Amino acid sequence: MTSPQFMSSYRYFLSLLLLLLTLPARAQWVAQPFTFDTPDVLAYRFAIVDANVLWAAGYDESFANRSVALTTNGGTTWTRRPVPTLTATEFLTSVSATSALDAWVTIANATSGGRLLHTTDGGTTWTAPAAAPNFGPALPNFVHFFTPTNGVAVADPLSAPTDTFAIFVTRDGGLTWRPAASVPAPLPDENGVVLAPVAIGNFLWFATDEGRVFTSPDQGDTWLAAVSNTVAAEQYAVAFTDAAHGITVSVNGATSQQYLHATTDGGLTWQLLPHTGPLFSAGIAGVPGTNLLLSVGAGDLGPNDVGSSYSRDFGATWTALETSQYHVGVAAHGPTAVWSGASRADATSLGIYRLGATALATRPTARPAQPAYPNPSLTGEFRLPLPAAPATVAITDALGREVFRTTTPGLQPELALSLRGHAPGVYLLTLSTAAGTTRQQLVVQ
Repeated sequence: MTSPQFMSSYRYFLSLLLLLLTLPARAQWVAQPFTFDTPDVLAYRFAIVDANVLWAAGYDESFANRSVALTTNGGTTWTRRPVPTLTATEFLTSVSATSALDAWVTIANATSGGRLLHTTDGGTTWTAPAAAPNFGPALPNFVHFFTPTNGVAVADPLSAPTDTFAIFVTRDGGLTWRPAASVPAPLPDENGVVLAPVAIGNFLWFATDEGRVFTSPDQGDTWLAAVSNTVAAEQYAVAFTDAAHGITVSVNGATSQQYLHATTDGGLTWQLLPHTGPLFSAGIAGVPGTNLLLSVGAGDLGPNDVGSSYSRDFGATWTALETSQYHVGVAAHGPTAVWSGASRADATSLGIYRLGATALATRPTARPAQPAYPNPSLTGEFRLPLPAAPATVAITDALGREVFRTTTPGLQPELALSLRGHAPGVYLLTLSTAAGTTRQQLVVQ
């Protein structure tokens, strides 16, 4: 049988959109000329290649959808790309792409297990890898390719903790796959949430429905799991603005109360974050290159849960963009390239929306501290871009022991960091100035 947690997560997000009312759409969000195979399919996962090239995966409770969507001109026109090899008991769960031609999808089976398919011609044809990963009874949740050669596929346990997360990596463009080097054991009934994972550089995060966030610093090969929800609420989404700063959103269905938890060390630790302003419950996303976060709502928590909002301070305060449009899921390439899955203006079918180019671009944003590089490092050597102000730089190992500390006088553009001779693993870099503290995971391979 299909995992109850896996299926209920999908049905929860479908129920969000079944509450649609006929309300006028605000000018900030522009309807994209597109629908999937049937009118009730949700566009809930996106694969953004650049400001013009975007793939979208849809879901409907009846599993009738057999297509993904592709635009190569920022949404001016869209094309449905059928995936014709799906059987009657299979359904699409995610899409990942590195170009307008090269894309992957995960497919789950309504009974158990699943598979991957790949296109190299923009979705005209789809094929399975010759040496496909063996997911066993696990249900594929997502695939993500960092580059055309380096990718990871993650499948939820069919019945945790008896079954485990099945995570496979490829380093040759999907020709061969091998199990990830280390994967934390699942909690009872634990599954990844429906909304998309987050990738920044070599880092990847995904949230689970048991209040944890899984973090990989090396493109999916090794993983850590940290408790990211400390309240009686269901966690369902994660977003990051850079390699250090992230948030999760949880909802208590009985009280309609929303909660935020935040990390400043790349997901190693999380704390409850008090917030003010309109935070919506149907999706969150970070905007690359800024400290902006976005949230969108579909009305599931009532009339105050309809619309979209943004935060410029890592989630502490939120400002409404509009309060009349229904959304599910949101993804951003930059301040002028943001999309959501949403209802059409007449509320008779669902579609895709793009945020108007000036909605966020006219609002000032501050760039976060620049991360150290290269990361991971094969040699233990890193370069850290520095702020203009004096700073203190410290590095601790996985046990919390300090292995490096120095101060910089200001106006120094960059600092050389050396962990040469230290054991391979994950280290924590802390950069402190009078303006505040930022943290970043460093990986020595």
